[in-house]
Amino acid sequence: MRLNTESRQTIQRAINFIFAPAPSLEPLKVVDFMKSLQEEGLEFQSSNRSQTRVDLERTDRPLKLSLGVVGPQVAQILLSAEDPVSDLILFEKEFDSVCRAYVSVWQQPLQLLLRDATLTCLYACDDCDHSFKYLWQHLLGQEGSEFGQLGKPILGGGLRFVMPPTPDEKPEPTTVEVKVESFLRDTSKLFVQTQFVWPQPTGSEFFGKSHELLQRIEDYVDKKVIPFIAHQKGNP
Repeated sequence: MRLNTESRQTIQRAINFIFAPAPSLEPLKVVDFMKSLQEEGLEFQSSNRSQTRVDLERTDRPLKLSLGVVGPQVAQILLSAEDPVSDLILFEKEFDSVCRAYVSVWQQPLQLLLRDATLTCLYACDDCDHSFKYLWQHLLGQEGSEFGQLGKPILGGGLRFVMPPTPDEKPEPTTVEVKVESFLRDTSKLFVQTQFVWPQPTGSEFFGKSHELLQRIEDYVDKKVIPFIAHQKGNP
């Protein structure tokens, strides 16, 4: 059995900025924000608003945008694409467009308190009828007969790794979390989710600059995570 590294299917991309101060989400400002998004080429078919949150969704090319107040004077912009049909470059451009639209409406200095990005993919396991069998027997070197001790059939399972920032980490401190699990909706597929968190506050000059962040997580998956799962020699 082996991991088919060429079978990658991206099922989610997401990027999230936590920043201060929080904007006033009064109705006129929200309308101006939606107009500014349209001027940037982003149109959403549905919206849901409250005093502290705006959720927008595009259905033809799946995209969800949330702008909300998440704490005292703290706000969030979250952009996510489920089963994305567009490539990474377009997703980057869309997020940067959202940030430009925000700045054009609220026009206030801000500080980024935290940034994170998530990439979720599926992979096929060749010559293997269940992806957890690949994890348990091929990756961990265990015997399948040990499952009987649990007293019930195993639908799925997985591994989780949390890696904190290291001293003097370059270009900046990063927390990395990796989940490798059997995909319960299709157990022949392996679910691989990688999240980067950048906890160090930065200035507004980094607001909307998503390419470097998203490319870092893509490179880490390709050069570190997948070689580890596939038992390939990774890059140092």
